[in-house]
Amino acid sequence: MPSPMQQNHITTYMFNFGYIRIISHNMVEITVNADIEIDLEMVEEFDNFLMAQFKDDFGLIINKINDYTFSYEAQLCILSVCKLKAVALVYYCENKKKLAPHVEARRETDKLNVKAFSGYEFGHQNAHKWLIEELNK
Repeated sequence: MPSPMQQNHITTYMFNFGYIRIISHNMVEITVNADIEIDLEMVEEFDNFLMAQFKDDFGLIINKINDYTFSYEAQLCILSVCKLKAVALVYYCENKKKLAPHVEARRETDKLNVKAFSGYEFGHQNAHKWLIEELNK
């Protein structure tokens, strides 16, 4: 596991694909580096990290500020972590407003609780507030 960096009660972990910030005891944010293709190994590393960090329900903010893609295999299993209750997408252009294509299709059958927020319209604040509400249901 990468060594953490602490700043203002938020712990950040750097990975080869981006970084993960632990915002609270039940909320995490991921930002993927630009021009990365997320593969199955990266998804497993991310999932294992989340399972080690969260024993109870938690929410995930996906910061979609950078351009990146997913391998087909990664799309099939991403966001399948136990205890993941809600996902907030913070996007900065309309074509990044959705999850990867196969994840969007699976969202319907798996009942993934996902909501998108514009990063230009207080997206982080609204995503954080929405996740708190969802986690308290």
